Amino acid sequence: MLYMINVLLSCAEKESTTNSVNKDDVVLMPVRLMDSIQHLFGNENWRIISGKDTTYRYFSRQNDLQIHVYQYNMNQGDSIQCSFQTIRYTPKGIFWQQSADTFQLIHATLNSNKWIHGADTMFFRLLYSGCIEHQFKGKNATMNRTINLTDFLIRSRYDFLHGTHYADDTTKFKHSSQ
Repeated sequence: MLYMINVLLSCAEKESTTNSVNKDDVVLMPVRLMDSIQHLFGNENWRIISGKDTTYRYFSRQNDLQIHVYQYNMNQGDSIQCSFQTIRYTPKGIFWQQSADTFQLIHATLNSNKWIHGADTMFFRLLYSGCIEHQFKGKNATMNRTINLTDFLIRSRYDFLHGTHYADDTTKFKHSSQ
């Protein structure tokens, strides 16, 4: 009799440990995935060169489970054709809502992201610091980190008005101690 009770208790214990999920894993998994996305893109402004076309994307982490993405073009030193996108967690997964399409994250590491929408796959891979390869619909584009968004927009307008070329400079300026 004691043997049977022991067997039943050990079976019940094994079942409860295999079916239980660590509470921290459930809560932290989406945050870790969002951290991977942020590690790749940062809170940065990116110039995307695809053939002769150049566009820009600015990534801004809002909280643990949401990133805002602003995509825009430049014309005469000013941003035009702006679109607002979000990357956010839902109970069904992490989604990148673009203007017409919604992509779902299917793979994320610190150096790459893979997203799908129907038959379309969007892939980002860090080539080296400040440079990301972007593949979509059989086309490759290069994303290069630029200066922060505020400085970039101010400098672009200044460049247009004065015929200079500082906005494409990727130098990170430091505050002087004068």
